[in-house]
Amino acid sequence: MADMADTADTADTADMTDTGNANNAGDTGDTAAASAAQSGQSESESRALWSSIWSFFSASSREPPPPPSFMATVLSLKPTVEAVPEVAGGREPWLRCMQVSLWDNVCGPRLLHVWEGAAPLDENEGNSLAQQILKDEICRELDDASLEPKFHVLPEMDAVVASVVFAGMFDGSLQRFAFSLVLSMEALDRFLVLYQVVTSRMLHMVEKLVALLKRMASEAMAIFSTFVPPFVATLAALYSAALPEELSFEASLFGASHLATEFDHSFLAACIGAHLQNHGCTVVAGPDVQTVNAFLATLALFISPQERLRAALVRRGGDCGELGTAGSHYVPDLYLQGLVVEAAGDDGAGAGAGAGGGASGEGSEGDGEGWSEPASIGSAAGRAVALDDEVVIHSLLPTTLIDLESLRLYQTHSYNEYAVLRDEYMESELALLFGMDAENRWSASDGLFRPIKEASALIEALVVDVLRLPVPLRAARIGEGMRTLTRRALLLIKCVEAELEVSASLSKDTVKKLRGDVGLGSKTDLDVLLGVAERFRPGTYKDVLGDPAFVEDQLKLLLESFL
Repeated sequence: MADMADTADTADTADMTDTGNANNAGDTGDTAAASAAQSGQSESESRALWSSIWSFFSASSREPPPPPSFMATVLSLKPTVEAVPEVAGGREPWLRCMQVSLWDNVCGPRLLHVWEGAAPLDENEGNSLAQQILKDEICRELDDASLEPKFHVLPEMDAVVASVVFAGMFDGSLQRFAFSLVLSMEALDRFLVLYQVVTSRMLHMVEKLVALLKRMASEAMAIFSTFVPPFVATLAALYSAALPEELSFEASLFGASHLATEFDHSFLAACIGAHLQNHGCTVVAGPDVQTVNAFLATLALFISPQERLRAALVRRGGDCGELGTAGSHYVPDLYLQGLVVEAAGDDGAGAGAGAGGGASGEGSEGDGEGWSEPASIGSAAGRAVALDDEVVIHSLLPTTLIDLESLRLYQTHSYNEYAVLRDEYMESELALLFGMDAENRWSASDGLFRPIKEASALIEALVVDVLRLPVPLRAARIGEGMRTLTRRALLLIKCVEAELEVSASLSKDTVKKLRGDVGLGSKTDLDVLLGVAERFRPGTYKDVLGDPAFVEDQLKLLLESFL
């Protein structure tokens, strides 16, 4: 009986379960039907709403609002494209393009402006490059004073890319930008030689762009484009200028075919000494190509093979590179370059071929057979060769000017002073773009160039020894003399470092003691040795002769303390 009861209970439970499932199925069907009906009703209501809106605009003279267009937005983000300025009648084959890219908070990295060269990147490659340059900057804090150079080698794109990442104003807010110079892979070796110079010039270009974006954002790129032609022309001149690493000794004044006795040995020693003082950065100006090139070949014996890759002989056309301005032949940042100037006439006037086409000045009053001191200091008015100070100051290194027509020497201020003057000029140039009143403090005084009044005794003794020897032995004597100067420069560096461990700066008495320890008889000898020492230990010049910027700041603080 118990078994029969259990069986009955089980049957009843099964009946109840079946009944519940049937009820659930019915409910599900009802829900689906209700949802379908509601969906159909919503769709019909939407159609009716859009029909009424369309009828309203059709019945009136108004146009219906256009739907949002993604393609219109994309087209508004297309970069502005123009051609890279041509140099000497054609485009440079090594320069593929230049571009300014932007990190857009909505669209990500994108191109803003492109200057297309001989083999430009396509749009996809340009955007890919912009992404690669800017992708690491998204997590960094924006700083409007931050300028960061970058360098990429991309064989898959046949591109060598030098970039400067910076922050600038765009649509009322601070955004991340990148200014990029894209070269072909075949230009890699040459670009590495010029990397320091190119990076310096790109940084200055970016500083100008930052100023324009801050002051006049809507016209910034149009105005910035006007700075591109001289920038490209200077790069083209630097790229094409190079002396052979193994320069023929016969081409110099010490060779058999060019007798150094054509020039007074004191003048030749003064030229070589000034050349070494200014880190081997010299401009030689003369009446004919052969004489100028012989002098350049002589000075090239006193710089390294690597530095000769940034030097140039005068070409037969009279140029060693174009700066972009008509009649301009001087190129900043070349170690050696030559200018051919017209011979002085009866009135003593000579025409200079300097950059900026400065005014010609008075020629030499002497007969040209000896070394005469310059008649005046400073501006181009006292020089037969007129180099524009505002072009020369762009060079990273101080410059020596040798005038073979009048046998006179000029050089810019010493390295520690020149660096301060250059910074002041660059700051004043940017201040003008920011709309501020600025004055070039150095140009208001006696100009950038100063005369050289004496030759280095060390160099003069070396020149005399070389001229006494037979021609086959002269190259070896010059090499020995340069090694001796290098050893003395290293000794000077060790002495300076030892003194700086004791005191923070060197006094005049300490510098005088150093001159005696190293065996230097005059201030000119010290300047020559400092020029050599600066190549091995940057900052030696300022450590020995002081930092004019620091002295100026201390003087300002002292004067303000009396107010």
